[in-house]
Amino acid sequence: MSSASADWPEGGAHKALRNIVIVGGGTAGWMTALLARQFLPDARVTVVESPEIGILGVGEGTTPHFISQFLDLVDIPVSRLVREVGATIKNCFKHTNWNGDGAAYYHPFADSVTPSPDIAFLHPERPWDEASIVFPGRACERNRVVLERLPATMIDPLADPMSQLLAHGSYALHFDAAKLAVLLAKIGVDRGITRIGASVAGFQQSDDGRVTSIRLADGRSVPSDLVFDCTGFARLIIGKLHQAPWYDVSGSLPCNRALPFFVDNRGETPVYSESVAMRQGWLWVIPVQGRLGCGYVYDTRMVDDDSARAELRERFGPALSLPRTIDFSAGWFTRPWVHNCVAIGVSAGFLEPLEATSIWTSVLALNEFFRAALPLGDGSARERFNSWFGVLHQRAADFVYLHYLGRRRDTPFWSTFRERTTMPEGVRLALGAHGVRGWFGDEHSRGGNPLPFPWASWMHIARGTENLDRAALARCWDYYGLWADNAPRIAGQRARIDAVVDRCLDHDECLRMLAGGM
Repeated sequence: MSSASADWPEGGAHKALRNIVIVGGGTAGWMTALLARQFLPDARVTVVESPEIGILGVGEGTTPHFISQFLDLVDIPVSRLVREVGATIKNCFKHTNWNGDGAAYYHPFADSVTPSPDIAFLHPERPWDEASIVFPGRACERNRVVLERLPATMIDPLADPMSQLLAHGSYALHFDAAKLAVLLAKIGVDRGITRIGASVAGFQQSDDGRVTSIRLADGRSVPSDLVFDCTGFARLIIGKLHQAPWYDVSGSLPCNRALPFFVDNRGETPVYSESVAMRQGWLWVIPVQGRLGCGYVYDTRMVDDDSARAELRERFGPALSLPRTIDFSAGWFTRPWVHNCVAIGVSAGFLEPLEATSIWTSVLALNEFFRAALPLGDGSARERFNSWFGVLHQRAADFVYLHYLGRRRDTPFWSTFRERTTMPEGVRLALGAHGVRGWFGDEHSRGGNPLPFPWASWMHIARGTENLDRAALARCWDYYGLWADNAPRIAGQRARIDAVVDRCLDHDECLRMLAGGM
């Protein structure tokens, strides 16, 4: 039997995919359903989600891909998320205290105002004021988005509010995951997606292993030609049914538990996702409208839950509610696509919340599947996807690992991190003997540059964690003659940035405008 006939309905092409079933709702499930509806408009798309499984809406951050490769594709305006689910704008990531000195550095998205980073502004001998010479960082310091309101003569008052804004760079969103799932489900049902609220009792399989139907606890059966596993950490299909091999990277990324919680935010709404290095791990702080979604990520082999809770209450007050924990292990399935089943989101793998890699990899995986694997031919499409998926996650894991290589040494977690973890090969090659020198593109590519984390991203994290090869940078400055005019060059950069930031909107003002309040 050929691989095509073994894995797909007769004919092999996407026209044979009459019944597409997504098992599991939440953000990943409804993103998958809406993209399936977009790419396969003639198929019947069904979401099966258990009413017994809730969604933890502590706040979630994204990368610009969520807008360009999901919202734009399924025609959901950013303004609707701002208006209906409390979404906020995100210029970049802010990493605080990762060197143990209380200082912060930024990992910005690409912008059209300044090259980021440019070796002309990476001084070989001393740090520079990043926020003043990188446009998204300066905008964050003044709590402004990278969006400027167009002149009144260019605005159609009846058009979507986003059309009234000029973007000077890429941006992303923060949102309450529970509220977003509700909105996506409403949009999905309005677009003809069938929603079934029921628990899964089992799966009917053909002799060759395909899932031909999903059996529900209420006795119903849902036929399936293509199944997406969006069951989160339960991993019902790819993990439990198909028992795909798991690639464990917890030896490099050892954090395995999170304590999520909310705190009220009565001040201005930050325009960045923040990660704060704590005594035994790190804290995410994600602003949605009116509150901050937070979580302490730590390694249970280094600290117990009570100590982690005590550290949080020192910071946020003794009344802080910490009702639950989330356990995870860093890694991914080497075969997220098995027979006619594809895992998306946490079902396929998880690293940790740093740098919003979960939604990022979900968006990329969905686009890779629907764009590259369809129309379906022989089984080589599956093998290419699985291989691509593994490389993507390894490159993401490399990038996340680099964040931990700062100068903090004040607790066992930080002082022993390098010794008790395995440095990924991509990081070892990128660091070389003296630090990252990503301005040499070929060397950095060989070092495991993870798409779409480009060399600029590696450079920002390497600079922030003091892992740049400063000797090599000094030689570049010698070669290009950058020493002599450093002061006027910095002054000119700052002036260009401030001129644009002056025209950009305050974050809360922008949110009110997008919500229709001004």
